[in-house]
Amino acid sequence: MREPDALRIGRMPIHFFTVAAIFFAGGAAATPFMVARIVDFFYQPPILALVHTFTLGWITASIMGVMYRYVPALTRHPISYPRLAIWQFAVFVIGTIGIISHFANGIWAGTWFSAGILIVSIAMFAANMIPCLYPKLGSGVAETGMFLSTCFLFVAASIGFTLSLDKTYNFLGGDVLTNLASHVHFAAIGWVTLTICAVSYRMLPAFLLSTHKLPRSAR
Repeated sequence: MREPDALRIGRMPIHFFTVAAIFFAGGAAATPFMVARIVDFFYQPPILALVHTFTLGWITASIMGVMYRYVPALTRHPISYPRLAIWQFAVFVIGTIGIISHFANGIWAGTWFSAGILIVSIAMFAANMIPCLYPKLGSGVAETGMFLSTCFLFVAASIGFTLSLDKTYNFLGGDVLTNLASHVHFAAIGWVTLTICAVSYRMLPAFLLSTHKLPRSAR
């Protein structure tokens, strides 16, 4: 990797962490004004805007920042497309702001359009992560977990896009909350929880038991 590209990737976590901190501060400031709505009923556009401020703007941005730094170091495989990473960050911010703002205003057409932009960003993110993680798929615990979590993130975003598109065209059957559950669980368990568990399997032994080898059951 050329020096400018290495520097570009080295700065990527800073960009994501900065944006994550801004979204967290914004979400924390808005939460007190949403309490009455949350008590009334949680499935309302302004509440969904607040939820995605935390889940996309804070949590997902933070995890992406960690992975841009951690995955190349863990796999000893450089990021394949350093310049794509900058565009991925920009597209991610645009898509996330679009989703939150259109949720807040109850504009479903803008929501699913922004969700489509976010899916593009996730595909760009996967294009940089998958080449690093795939060679260790099935053999490395952390690598396998983060490979799968990246896939689950794409699935969760696609389901979210479909759910918001349904608000405009009304083509999905079933109950709203049942359909929503798939999106929530792919995101919360498949993306966030699996990534945290995968990273923990490598980081905790490194800090506490440097000579300890993970058993096959971890995989």
